[in-house]
Amino acid sequence: MTKSNPDGAPGMGRNPKAKSRYSAVADQLRLAILTGRHPVGALLPSETELCREFGVSRHTVRAATRLLQVDGLVSPEQGRGTRVDSNQTTVPLNVVFGSLDGIARHGQVTHLVNVESQMVLADATLADSLRCRAGEELLFIQSWREPRDLSVAWATAWNETYILGRFAAIRDEIETWSGAIYSLIEQRFGETVVSIRQEASALNLGARIARRLDVKAGTAGLQVKRTYIGARGAPLLVGTNTYVGSKFTLVMDINSRSRD
Repeated sequence: MTKSNPDGAPGMGRNPKAKSRYSAVADQLRLAILTGRHPVGALLPSETELCREFGVSRHTVRAATRLLQVDGLVSPEQGRGTRVDSNQTTVPLNVVFGSLDGIARHGQVTHLVNVESQMVLADATLADSLRCRAGEELLFIQSWREPRDLSVAWATAWNETYILGRFAAIRDEIETWSGAIYSLIEQRFGETVVSIRQEASALNLGARIARRLDVKAGTAGLQVKRTYIGARGAPLLVGTNTYVGSKFTLVMDINSRSRD
């Protein structure tokens, strides 16, 4: 009798329709490389660390890294580990953000990771953006926004979002929410976002953001700022996503006026 491999590594006894465990691990590592969490020139975590992270055997980790070698993303280095050679499977992304539906979809196919949050006081600029009082408490979120899986070749962004303090109760739910932040506010507080003001700006990335996106300071970037307007005509939150310019193109479809 043939015994199946509990990790789903190549071998007899595995359901051929099920995604192998080593392929799933390879997918997660590939995503981490494509989104810059394991940058070109860096070493992947050790086999021991990867076994612990994914809860699999060394055999499975080795099978996963072999798949990445076939893709040309990594190569073994004698006595050092596995080095990231390329992330060139990342392609520039044309994104259509011309409607609430498009932005809602963005929130569904991407998610926030490594979320950091704190309460801050609005300065004059934030008070003007959110039409609140200077000195009013705001919930400030910093995180990566990256694709949920490899089915969408979405560019990774550094996200900074300011939310009116009266919605701060969502703080502990943001990282696990499957959707845009504004939709969480809508569900929890009965608010309705009726419009979004979107501003796209080209810029040279400053040192702080460049470090976050793993590029050199001065690299061309694209910053997309969105102000979410509620039913009463006042902003509920302001969010900014910053991208490496070469990996992101903003596309908006503008339709002609309807004719009576």
